[in-house]
Amino acid sequence: MIMKTPTARGESAPRGEPAASRPAPTRTDEKRVAFASTRYRISQLLRTIAVEPVDCIRERRLSSHESYILTTREGVALRMARASAVKMPPETSAAHGCEGARRVLALMLAFTADKNTLTARDLAAATGIALPSVYRYITLLRETGLLAGDERGTYRLSARLIGLARAAEAAESIIDIAEPVMRQLAAETGETVILVRLIGRTAVCVHRVQSAQRLRISFEPGQPLPLERGASARMLLAGLPLEQRREYLAPLAERDPEAAARLEAKIAQAFRDQYAISEEELEAGVFAVAAPVLQGKRTIAVITVPSPLVRAPAPLRDTLLNQVRKAADIINSGLRASRRALRGHRSHRYPAEHAGLP
Repeated sequence: MIMKTPTARGESAPRGEPAASRPAPTRTDEKRVAFASTRYRISQLLRTIAVEPVDCIRERRLSSHESYILTTREGVALRMARASAVKMPPETSAAHGCEGARRVLALMLAFTADKNTLTARDLAAATGIALPSVYRYITLLRETGLLAGDERGTYRLSARLIGLARAAEAAESIIDIAEPVMRQLAAETGETVILVRLIGRTAVCVHRVQSAQRLRISFEPGQPLPLERGASARMLLAGLPLEQRREYLAPLAERDPEAAARLEAKIAQAFRDQYAISEEELEAGVFAVAAPVLQGKRTIAVITVPSPLVRAPAPLRDTLLNQVRKAADIINSGLRASRRALRGHRSHRYPAEHAGLP
């Protein structure tokens, strides 16, 4: 008689037991066997690839040969990295570093006599700077005392800039020479006289002698004027090289090619005449005459007399034109004398150099 012993699930029946008496394996049994087999194989694989514990790692000094190989490879890699690096020119790096300063200046230049109070959104719209950056620059300008604000969220340039404007005006040597001539011209014509220079790509009033008349044309020092209109801007553009002038007028040419062509014709005429006139181009009811102020052959400024049309009828315009051109000639003569005096001063300071002595 054969004694039966219980068998584990998945094991074969005792030897000698008829196969027919064994229970047929179910699908669940097959899955369990497959899972157990897979788990076993994974555990064996993990044992074969297991690494030593970290505390079993022992420090070993590198031999001189191994150190040489590592050092050489590091040096080669460093040289390759340096060779493959993009080398930026110094002016590019400087330009990138100045971008923040340009943006701050753009915010300050967004203020004008007409737009003397602006919100942060106004500044962002005028300069194209993102609003979060505008707020950061506003904080900086307020800390330095160049910008003032109120509880309504509007900002204005502070009175501290008045001193800077006076310092800039005092530093303009051309103003020292032009000032008495402008005062004499204002007294003769009874009109406001302005001195306009090209700063960057903007015509800017740098000095003004105000008319004593009640009805007068008012310009403030530092006030920008559009390049596309007016006698002053036209005379300044006439003094530029052709390529530079076309570059300045490129936005107008893209926007309105016909207007750009008409302006080019007027500029060419102003260059030939060496004066420019305008009528109601900047303001309704205003006539203006402008003449160039020269340094050698280069136009460095223009002297302009804007007059109400009621005081500039056709018979008097030639008289006004002659007065303005005469004033410009006097300023030009003063600049030439100033340059001669400066050269003589340098010659006096360095006589050996100018005499060709060692």
